[in-house]
Amino acid sequence: MIILFCIQTGSWRLNPYLSFGVSAFVELLSYFFVHSILDRIGRKIPYIGFLILFCIVSILILPVEYLMEKDGKGLLLLMILLFVERLNLGQILLLNIINGTLKFLSSGSYAIIYIYANELFPTNVRNTGMGICSMVARIGAIIGTYANDNLTRLWIHLPILSYGTVSFIAALFALMFPETLNQPLPQSVDDVEKMNLINIRIYRSKRLINDNTQINEQSMKRFAPNINPQSNNNESQNKTEQVERF
Repeated sequence: MIILFCIQTGSWRLNPYLSFGVSAFVELLSYFFVHSILDRIGRKIPYIGFLILFCIVSILILPVEYLMEKDGKGLLLLMILLFVERLNLGQILLLNIINGTLKFLSSGSYAIIYIYANELFPTNVRNTGMGICSMVARIGAIIGTYANDNLTRLWIHLPILSYGTVSFIAALFALMFPETLNQPLPQSVDDVEKMNLINIRIYRSKRLINDNTQINEQSMKRFAPNINPQSNNNESQNKTEQVERF
């Protein structure tokens, strides 16, 4: 998302140089903000919060533009507060504030996920895991660049809504991740399996395996008394036959 928003700074309806400068400034603010909260709140909650807020703000673009185009009287208060004489300037300013907010949220989530993913992967596969994640992110950026142009032809707000939907899905998947603040880095896959929710699932699976083994042992004990007498009778018959031969 951050790569796509860097590409789309020209759509902020401002001077392209000014748009790029504002975008870079907002990105720096997000990095400082993330740096100040990671060691206090953690990784999981801020990451999910950034993704959910991104989804909400991306959806808010629809009613804002609809009200602006449908009823100009609703912007009278905004015009007074902003000391703007033209309605068009108020609309552009409000949309740029929304774009800046989306840029802030996407940059913050991008900064968190690089730290969070490094702390989730075990040491023996950390480089491989981060390399695969980076490759998938680049592929997504390539697909998003082409999809942005094609989706805009269908509906101008379809790209931003698709980004918001993807961020919401990512937030749902992030709920499964454990918190890594003040936790030792996992050294192997076994250490990762012992973390929080994954540990619960493995404990349940092991419990089911133990229950099945106990049931099998009990069933074997039930049939064991019936099997042992027959084997003893067969051995005694063989001994008697050998004695008779001699």
